Amino acid sequence: MNAPVQELEAARSIGETQHAARDERTLLEAARRVSVIAAKHADSVDREARFPVEAVNAMRAERLFSAMIPREHGGDGLALTGVARLCEVLAQGCASSAMIYAMHQSQVVCIVNHGANAWQRAFLARMVNEQLLLASATSEENIRGNMRTSACVVDLVDGAFSIEKLAPTISYGAHSDCVLVTARRHPDAPPSDQVLIVAPRDTLTLEQRGT
Repeated sequence: MNAPVQELEAARSIGETQHAARDERTLLEAARRVSVIAAKHADSVDREARFPVEAVNAMRAERLFSAMIPREHGGDGLALTGVARLCEVLAQGCASSAMIYAMHQSQVVCIVNHGANAWQRAFLARMVNEQLLLASATSEENIRGNMRTSACVVDLVDGAFSIEKLAPTISYGAHSDCVLVTARRHPDAPPSDQVLIVAPRDTLTLEQRGT
């Protein structure tokens, strides 16, 4: 994809965002409503070790996934301390739901802090419009827990890349809309020369290899 098309798509995506930014107080009120729903299902979430679909659907309905995205991209521009307070409120209803929300926001801030090009800016707007849930694939079977290194590698061919990663776990990966994946920059790169790949659901395949 060339740069002019990227810029056009970025402008189109940002233009679709019509939601007014909310302050922390309004977001906390929304989090309290979600917490009430989460609390109703917390026992079954723990007992069945299942994904808290009811709480996550409520977060999406309340548009909480974009709370930390800057306002120029359509988000609420909430600071990290404010996100921590949202997590505290959510945890009063269901700790699992709050942990998922915290993990999602840790991935959001990666894109926010490094979203310099047109594709990344357009994706931030898409995250707002579609309320995408982000997961991460940083651990890997053969790096012995050292997440500052990667064994898997980005294989770039004809302007497109592919990657295969053996991750021991991707928390709530089966329910995520996008996975952020760490990998070596290129086949000749040392294990510590990493990139973070933004992989939307329609670009990846997840294969469950264990239970």
